[in-house]
Amino acid sequence: MVDALLSSLDLPEPEMDREWTAVARNRLAEMRSGKVKPVPGEQVFEKVWKRFDK
Repeated sequence: MVDALLSSLDLPEPEMDREWTAVARNRLAEMRSGKVKPVPGEQVFEKVWKRFDK
């Protein structure tokens, strides 16, 4: 049973991990340089809830 469960899980994909790491580093660099400004999580979730509350 455990083997069946484990085999059904998506295994890590090194290429995908590298791509997401590059995206995260780029976003961090943009934030640190002032190119983009972070948005507080509370504000983000408030906007999401309002959008889907319709």
